[in-house]
Amino acid sequence: MPLFNRDGSFRIEDVPVGTYTLKIRIERTLRTYSAISPVTPIGALETEVTVPGNPDNTPLDLGTLSLTPIGSSTNQSGVE
Repeated sequence: MPLFNRDGSFRIEDVPVGTYTLKIRIERTLRTYSAISPVTPIGALETEVTVPGNPDNTPLDLGTLSLTPIGSSTNQSGVE
């Protein structure tokens, strides 16, 4: 699971060479006192990424990834 930095960048360690489908979903968690907090999806992205051989372990720059806004009127949880 990637960890996102404040600037939106992220790194996923030890990904083998290959082609992958990158899926990102951003959700807003509603502040409640329940053990299960409802979430509202606000953006998503699905794109193909090719990870080349990288013997010196330099970061792979995917450029700018633009998420598609998701309507805020629907409360859902989980990944599609």
